[in-house]
Amino acid sequence: MQLSRGGNGHCGQGIIITGKGYPDVATRQLVCTLADNLPASVSIMALVDADPYGIDILSVYKYGSAAMSHEHSTLAAPRIEWIGVFSSELSSLCIDKDDMVPITKHDEKKAVSMLRKRNLPKTWSREIQHMLYTRRKAEIEIIARAAVETHNSGCRSPNDPKRAENSLVAYLMQKIRTITNTVRQS
Repeated sequence: MQLSRGGNGHCGQGIIITGKGYPDVATRQLVCTLADNLPASVSIMALVDADPYGIDILSVYKYGSAAMSHEHSTLAAPRIEWIGVFSSELSSLCIDKDDMVPITKHDEKKAVSMLRKRNLPKTWSREIQHMLYTRRKAEIEIIARAAVETHNSGCRSPNDPKRAENSLVAYLMQKIRTITNTVRQS
């Protein structure tokens, strides 16, 4: 599959694997196998909801699950890099706090339990703390409905005809370019 967005927006070769909710064993095995066998120059990225469960799903892909820790070597893909959605970046994407979903007691409980995990990456911890502070969360789809930033005038209305056709695609392309450029430089 060629990941590109017309013109010079080429990002290279890639595979997209989608899921809904917590991954099943077969999907985790596939991602782990790809991570183990693809060259280091091929990035493996995860896009999850900006909520405690999204970060927990990321954790299952990257580190495995406690219930299946005995199969860590065939089910975890430590190479996975989190590209978003980051709760802390939503305002810079012109997403208003009122457009996000309030955090529930279940979300809060999951967030607190994740913050107690040893070796939780600092970025993950900061994002969870941000969610708890703002009392808001967001699903990936919020970016598809988001206004886009312009260079001069801030945010455009979602109804503006000059708005990018798909903010989610633009968001992903920017994230993929950032990661692939980082990999090329190292």
